[in-house]
Amino acid sequence: MHVLFCNIAWMKNYEGVSEEDKPKNGGAYIKELEYGAECFNFQDYNGKCYGFVMLNGEMNLEEHFKEVKKEDAFLKNVLIIWVATNDTNEAKVIGWYKNATVYREEQGVQAFTNEKFDLYYRTEALSKDCYLIPEEERTFSIQRASQSGEGTGMGRTHVWYAQSTFAQTVLIPKVIEYIDSYKGEYANFVYTDNILNEKLKESYGIDDYKKLYDEGIKCYKDDYFVDSLRFFNTARSIKETPQVISCIAESLLSLNCFNKAIPLFELVIKLQGNKLDAMRNLVSCYDFIGDRKNTIEYCKKLIDILGDAKGNIDEKIYIYCIMFDIYILLRDKKSGREIIDKIAQYSNDDGNQTVDEMVIILKDEFPE
Repeated sequence: MHVLFCNIAWMKNYEGVSEEDKPKNGGAYIKELEYGAECFNFQDYNGKCYGFVMLNGEMNLEEHFKEVKKEDAFLKNVLIIWVATNDTNEAKVIGWYKNATVYREEQGVQAFTNEKFDLYYRTEALSKDCYLIPEEERTFSIQRASQSGEGTGMGRTHVWYAQSTFAQTVLIPKVIEYIDSYKGEYANFVYTDNILNEKLKESYGIDDYKKLYDEGIKCYKDDYFVDSLRFFNTARSIKETPQVISCIAESLLSLNCFNKAIPLFELVIKLQGNKLDAMRNLVSCYDFIGDRKNTIEYCKKLIDILGDAKGNIDEKIYIYCIMFDIYILLRDKKSGREIIDKIAQYSNDDGNQTVDEMVIILKDEFPE
């Protein structure tokens, strides 16, 4: 089994920064910005967790794992032990990924419809294989090599390959025993099929479609998306309507369950025709999972639906901008040029400014 120790900032949930959960003891970058990609290390994102650890340069995997070749971009089947320092300056195991993939270089997936969904990561694993320990249960200490001696603990870098004799024969077996024997709760939330498809228990006492639908809407507006799903799923079992299917899809989208939401938005379109909201949500869903082909395809469909009404011009320009950025990423100069020509049809100030900016970008990206 491959084992890797990664040191990150201390947080409670690692599902983003909030007033109640800010990263600390994570180095100068975290201290200055109170933010970093590692703040999302245990967020269930479309069935996976994407783990970030700060590292200058690439991981020299072939130097530490004999089966890795220099040209290999990643290593699979790794047990990642996540370590963080608490308020008393003790380095503790805060969680782990099983069966993880570790990448030599930092990975990035850009979201063109909402930058908040940009992904930056060094490791990934199925969310069901990721385990975060509650703060009060983080009791397993990891030594610092500066205090205990070389090879006996983590050094100054945030990644420790733990290849020393002590690590291999003493520490790692203890860590694995700790993981295997841990019987406590976990702090991270995994959106299993059972959770996403759950209905209200009969004891709840509501069997009226409208009441269930209305309660689901209330939960959704209050950001209780798992609760809203229970109401909407139950309502759908009574009467399947495009409205409740759309609400289920939007709840799933809000939980970052994009692959689950996509077929439901497509079903709404099949039942009701080309609905603008469903189209917009499909653009976002495909964008957030990095499916460039389908993002562009639904951008085109959305533009066709919007037509040339004056009130739709701003949205059409925005959608063209999404397509342009994707074409630049794909190194498709011809399609990028075509987008510029399409936006040039619109004589408003926003359109003219956008064209000027795109022309500059095209020249910079594809110099003659």
